[in-house]
Amino acid sequence: MNEKTARIGKNSDGLYLLDNGNYPPAICRIGAATTGKLWVINDNPAYPSHTVEPHQIRIIGQVKELFKIERKAV
Repeated sequence: MNEKTARIGKNSDGLYLLDNGNYPPAICRIGAATTGKLWVINDNPAYPSHTVEPHQIRIIGQVKELFKIERKAV
């Protein structure tokens, strides 16, 4: 898995679990940037929020509301 591919699952708190294969899994929220990319809002200050291309997202587990997201002003 390359560093730009992320797997997303949901933890017991209903937040998304982001695992990009390089760092420990991070709890984060997913939104949509106005550029058409997905906005990864990371609650861990060590790994800042960033955008990723939708094709870089791989879904794991049962994430039924992954794309029920709000737009974030950039």
